[in-house]
Parts: sequence; structure tokens; C-alpha cells
Amino acid sequence: MDNNYLRYESFNARYLSFEEVASTFIPNKEYNELLSNSHSVLMGPRGCGKTTLLKMLYPQALYAWNHKDASTVMEQIPFWSVYIPTDSQWSSQLEYLNKIFESKPDIPLVISNALVCINVLTSLCNSFKDLIILSKDNNAFDKETELSIELINLWELEKPLSPSLYSIIQALNKRVNEINISVKKWRYSYQSSKNIVFPNYFYDDFLPLVTMGCCAFQEIFKNISFVNQKKFKWALCFDELEIAPEWLQKKIYTEYLRSTNQSLLFKITSTPLIDWEKIYGKELANTIPSKGNDYTVIRTWVYNSETRENWKSFCEKLFSDILIKNISANLKPLDIFGLYEIMNALESSEPQTFNPKNTITKDFAKDSNSWKLFVYLARKDKSFKEYLESNGVNPENPDYNYKVNEVLRKIKPIAVFRYYFIKTGKKLRTRKTVPFYFGLPYLYELTDGNPRAAINLITEFIPKIDKSKPLIPLKEQANIIFNFSKLRLEYFNNYPNALVDFGKLSISLGDLLEAIGSYFSKEITGKDFKPEPITCFKIDKDTPKKIVDLVYLALNLGAIQYLDPNEEISKDSLFNKKFRLSYVLHPYFNLPKRVNRSVSLTKILNTEILNRKEAMDYNNSLFQNELDF
Repeated sequence: MDNNYLRYESFNARYLSFEEVASTFIPNKEYNELLSNSHSVLMGPRGCGKTTLLKMLYPQALYAWNHKDASTVMEQIPFWSVYIPTDSQWSSQLEYLNKIFESKPDIPLVISNALVCINVLTSLCNSFKDLIILSKDNNAFDKETELSIELINLWELEKPLSPSLYSIIQALNKRVNEINISVKKWRYSYQSSKNIVFPNYFYDDFLPLVTMGCCAFQEIFKNISFVNQKKFKWALCFDELEIAPEWLQKKIYTEYLRSTNQSLLFKITSTPLIDWEKIYGKELANTIPSKGNDYTVIRTWVYNSETRENWKSFCEKLFSDILIKNISANLKPLDIFGLYEIMNALESSEPQTFNPKNTITKDFAKDSNSWKLFVYLARKDKSFKEYLESNGVNPENPDYNYKVNEVLRKIKPIAVFRYYFIKTGKKLRTRKTVPFYFGLPYLYELTDGNPRAAINLITEFIPKIDKSKPLIPLKEQANIIFNFSKLRLEYFNNYPNALVDFGKLSISLGDLLEAIGSYFSKEITGKDFKPEPITCFKIDKDTPKKIVDLVYLALNLGAIQYLDPNEEISKDSLFNKKFRLSYVLHPYFNLPKRVNRSVSLTKILNTEILNRKEAMDYNNSLFQNELDF
């Protein structure tokens, strides 16, 4: 596995203890929503903090949290949580078992059910154990013994068994080990798989067993004020449900989110868009649970102005906290990065043309740097000149007035990029680090609501900070950001299973992102000036299934962003939904931060992939009828 992958995953909360997560936790709006007394589906790509938020519902995390809001949250949270990490092996085991028992499809499901149920019961026991420790009750040992005896009987665990939660957890682990040994014997034919008789626990549904366990806990601990403060309500927190077997996802969404059990809640993390038809088929299209009635949706990525402002506020706290812990309590993020102003990029790269000390600072006033930008671009770009003239703006003197200001302000970022990236004669500059990416709030917006990416990014800047001269030069910021953008592209490209084959042509996730980024870049620097260049795409029905799956992976990894998410659970898969590249990739592709018109992904693939020489040499049949544009 490449170092960039490990580097990014090193901040994954999945591998941290509850106390470690609490030590750096900064609450946000999504966390407050997650505290609600309702089923919740927490949606977002990898790295957006879903696991952190779920872990911060756990009692151990809350009591280890040293924050001004900690006591308030502890009082207000209406449930005790049970953290249930989804094991990626559940799905791989099921796939493997399906191969062994190809003629007996029910057997793999029975085994998979047993493994999931055991994991849920183990997580529940861990919650019981930690609550007993936190209660500091003098009679805790006796009550744990009483609870353990009850659980051993209710769950029909093998006897004799010492009456302790530790022993119960070990007995459950033993069951897992026995299952794994049996599977190996079947695989190597040491034991016949004919006429298999499974013990009763293989057929257990975890929900009734959890309910019985929680009722037993309530009866035994009802007089302990610490435990009783949540009125014995429980939240089963399934982390990364999207990697669980499809049968489990189906059961939770179609049955458990509609459960009438008032003492149990479900808190689920999932991808930004649940493809209902892909998982469950067309016949279940009408069984989609109802948002608002059955569950609440909490989105963790940036998709509109409100979420953008919330993310900026969070980043300000996050960056400040990292600076306090690593540099100085007296430094603020603004001291380090300064404010973002796009004309500063031209002033830095071409100071002889755009004087950084120009005393005329009003936008578009005669002889100001922004005025010069439009004059000089019109002189070397005929299409831009024609655009100004068609809008009643004099290309040689776009002096300030209300109409001119209205026209020019909208296109200023596009004009800056176009001026920088084209030369007289329309020869494009080669790709290199350019000083367009720096300052605040740009650095906050760069990471698109992804705390893990934000932490990785600011970590790159820490060694460059000089307390005596804290402001990092614009070009140095741009260089760090470009390299960070490049590494993120490599991370997406090297992610496991991020490659699809069409005959002799393979397309990786990196290839797909390169195609999209290249298409958008040409919209900015192409032959004709476009005031609203295409910066988004939609997936049309002609897009091959393998490419759709690759886009779905890109969405889950945070390589692309789902805009205007009116649907969370969709019958139409990813089709006809609007997406853009994540801003973290914009520095690599030299793109401004804009959301404009969209184009079909089919057209992008036609232009950027199928027109490659190696594709054309394959006589347009390389996709073997699977990619017919």
C-alpha cells in the first residue's frame, strides 16, 4: 500500500480509542443534530468525520471530553449509545461463502447472520461494561454478576460460563472462531458440507436479543441514578453501514427504521447517496423509508451556502486549535495565511504588469490592476474583447460604472485564470504550480467539509511557520497546496478497486478525474471565452455501468461532490444528479472555485478518453458494446 494512502488514513478515527477521539474533538452543527431523539442517517464521503461523530456519542468519549460543552451534552443526550463498527470482512466473507456453497445460497446467509449478530451482542456487552465502570457504584460487581447470569440464559450461551461480561464477550468470540474453523474445513473438504445442522444461535435476529439484554440491564440497574438518567433508551450506532452485507442494510432500512420499539434508536453512517435500486432491486422501489417520518438525514459535506459557512466556522476552530497545540496560543489562522484576493496572484506572478503597490485599489477604476486585467486580456483574446463589446463595455477603457461593474465582477475570476493560462497566439502555459491557491477562507473551502483532509492540509504548513514572521508567502502557500492536491489525486487513483476494464483499455479513477478536470480546464482556457464555463457534470443513462460504479466510488471517497442533494435514498441511482470535482483537486487542474453549468459525463468521456489515440486505434470497439456513446 502506498505511503500517501497510509498518510491519509493515519487520521482515521476508526483506529483511535474513544478517549483519543475526545481529546481533539470540536463539536459542529451535525453533532448537535445527531443528539436528537430519533433515528438518524449520517451521510457523507470518507474522511468527513462520521466515525468521530458516532464515537462521540459513546459514554467513555463524553466523560473523557474536556470541552466547555461537555457537561451540557452529557445532560442533554437522551440515550446511551452502543458503538458497532462494521467489519469489512462481513461482505468479503459472504462473497467467499457464496463461492463455497454456490448450490446452497441460504447457507452463506445463515453464517453471515450469525457473525453479524455476535458482533452486535459483543458491542452491547462492551457498552454495559463501560457504563458499570463509569457509574462507580459500590454494588457494581454484584449487579454485573446478576446481569451476566441473565444474559447467559437469555442468549442461550454455552454453560458452564463464569457470570461476568468479560466471560460473555470471550464466549461470543469463541463462537466466531468456531465458525471460521468450520468454514476452513468445508473449504478444504476436511468436513462434508452436506446435511449441515447449525446451532440455534445461527438463526438469531440480533434485535430481539439486544432488546432482551437492554431490558435485563434496566431491571437490574434501575435504582442506579447514573445509569437511569437516560431513561434506559439506547442508540445502536452502526458505523460504515455501506460496507456491510446487503441483507443487513436492507433489514435495517426496511424494517428497523420503522420499528415501533420506543427504547431503541438507530444511528447509521452511510455514503452521500444510497442507491436503493442497486442494492435491493426494482421490486422494492416502493419500500424506501420516509425521511422525516422514519428517520432524519444529517449531511456532512458542503453543498450550499449555509453548509459552506458552517464549515468555515468549524475550520477556524480546528486550525486555531492545531496552532495553539503546535505553535503558539497567540497566533490566529489569519496571521499565518492572510486573506484571499485573486488579484494578488497576478500581482505576485507579474509585478511589472500588475503593480502590487498600485494606489488605485477600487475595482475596475481606470489604471487599477483589475482595470488593466480586462484591457490586456481583451488585447490578446479576441473572443473576450467581443464579449465585452456585446455587453456595452469598452475593451480599451472598462472604466467603473454600475453596468460595467455588474458585468465585470461576475467574470473577474474567469478573466484572471484565462489571462494567466493563455499567451498571445493562444498557446497555453504548461502545468506548473501557480499562485492562485492561498489565503483564507480559500484554505477552508479547499477541503469541502472533510476534517481528515483539513487536518492533513494544515499539518503540511506547521513546519513552515515562523513565529517571528508568521505570514507564509503566497507562492509558498500555493506550492504546498498544489502538492497536496496532487497527492490527493494519487490517493484517489491508488485506492483499492479503483480500476475498471473495457477490453484492452483500463480506466482508473485517476483517469476519470483527469478527464473531468481536463474538460473543465479547457472550458476556461479554450478557443472562445465563456462567462459561465461548464464546471459540473451529470450522469446520463448512456453512461456504462462500470463508469457509474467508478463515479460512485469517487463520491464515497470525496473526489467529487453531490450538489443540491434533494434525494438521499434514490431509486434513480446517480443518474440526472449534479456533481462537481472536489475543490481539493482544483489546484492540480488549474480551476477556479466556481459552480456553473453542467454537461453529461458521456460527452466528457467522448472528448477526453475515447478521442485518445490509443482508444481510436482499437477501432472504437474497445468497450465491447458496453460503452456505446
